This record gives sequence, structure tokens and C-alpha cells, in this order.
Amino acid sequence: MFALVYVRMPPNTQAASKRMEDHDASNETTVELATFRLEDMAQEWYGSLCRGWPRGAASLALSDFSIAFLDRFLPLSVRNARARELEKLVQTSSMIVSEYDIKFTQLARYAVYLVSTEEMKIQKFMDGLVVPFLRVVASRDFDTYSATVDFAQQIEMTTNESRAARDRVKRAIKVVEISVMLFCLPAIKAHTGTHGYHNKGMACLILVLEWDKRLPVL
Repeated sequence: MFALVYVRMPPNTQAASKRMEDHDASNETTVELATFRLEDMAQEWYGSLCRGWPRGAASLALSDFSIAFLDRFLPLSVRNARARELEKLVQTSSMIVSEYDIKFTQLARYAVYLVSTEEMKIQKFMDGLVVPFLRVVASRDFDTYSATVDFAQQIEMTTNESRAARDRVKRAIKVVEISVMLFCLPAIKAHTGTHGYHNKGMACLILVLEWDKRLPVL
């Protein structure tokens, strides 16, 4: 039932209002577009709301509809809990920027007082970024939330590419170390003899590596 989906994901009225303003839509059109997919119990509730709307009063605005809808299908305690989630929301080390953005956007509709302007929304998003990203993103000025998210994702991509490059270098160094060890072990064994070979092998290898950095890589 769509009403249940609406309870979990209530309308983003702030974004909807902006879209309707861009299209210069009337109150009636705005609410119709916001409610055309309501089904079953939610549709019955909307019909009842319209029938009970005072005659001669201004037409039902999207803000009126949103408040009434949330009051009916989403308890205030739940909305307050979601708002507190946004207050505490930060990007964790295991959370990529897109996941943080999705979570942030989902919770933002419950705490409009934290993101009532684009500037506040941008600042709140940046404050929750992990420190390496925060330092870079906070050094720039952004006009829109989407531009902020895009830049954070670019920084994330660059960071991941740099990390992957470092990992490749580490693996290459490991291969070199193993190659040098295989090259040197016969000589180490010849000088130390069988006795103590296993115990002294690595110590000798370290001395050899420090003594001659020009050993060939196999």
C-alpha cells in the first residue's frame, strides 16, 4: 500500500515547493501533483481532508497538506527522532559520500530548522564529512548543495585513486623484497652454514639491503 511507503518516505515538501514555484503552479495544482499517487487509506484520508476543508477558505496549500499528512501518518515522536538523527549525523569511515548524501537528504525533511536555507544545508553537510574531506571541501565556496556533494565526491575519487596507487607501490616493493631475498639466500646460507641459517637469514638480508641498494630485481 502506497500509504505505508509514504510513512517511511514522506514528501520532500521543501523541494516540491521549489519545483512548483519554478513552474508557477497554483495551490490546487501543487497539492494534486503531490497526492496523485496516494492509494487506499491515504487516498481516503485525503478525500476526508478535502471534504472537511472550510468552505470559502483559501485553497489547500502544499504546506497545509504536508503538515496534515505528517500529523496523520507519522507521529511527532518519530519525526523528532529523525531530526535528532540529522543533528548527530556524520560520515563514518565506512560510508562513502553518496551514502552520506542519501542519509542526509532523507533526514533533512524532518529537521527543516537545520537546513531552512541552502547555505545552512551546505554547512550542515560539510560539518558531517570525515576530516580529510572536510578540510578540502570547507576551503571552497559553494552556491548549491548539489555542487557541494559533487565536489566532495570528486575529492573522494581522487583520494581513492591515490590510495590505490600507494597500495600498488607497496605491493611492488614487497615483490622486490622477496626477489632480493631469493637472490641473497644462497649467499647467506654459504656464509652462515646450515647451523643458524633460519635464524640469521632475515637479519643478514636486512644488512645486505642496507649495504647494497643496487641489487638487481628478479
